[in-house]
Amino acid sequence: MSFVFDFKGYVAMIFNESTNDGWVPSLWTLNAVLGNWSWTKEFNLDDSLNVIRVISFYLGDGLFFTRGAAGEYIFYDYKKKHVKTFLDQAPPAGNLTEYKETLVSLKGFEQLE
Repeated sequence: MSFVFDFKGYVAMIFNESTNDGWVPSLWTLNAVLGNWSWTKEFNLDDSLNVIRVISFYLGDGLFFTRGAAGEYIFYDYKKKHVKTFLDQAPPAGNLTEYKETLVSLKGFEQLE
């Protein structure tokens, strides 16, 4: 199971699903259908290279980001079923943050001292 993350504007998680061939990681999103919340399976992830552990972020355009067991950075493209691994040569940055614009106006708020 993964952390909760944003997938195309939906709350998402990776769950391991039992099949006849073993376990398959599947991406599920939380959706409201007729006022009721439910999990919807989007697709299975190809884990033939055994790198999908804990997905941290969906970066867009089919690209997921996670960290491997040895601290390496792993980028997984589910559309191309391609994995790219980068060694951890730089000091950790702390966080990967996605910025989204907002329609909320801060006009009229006062700064507190």
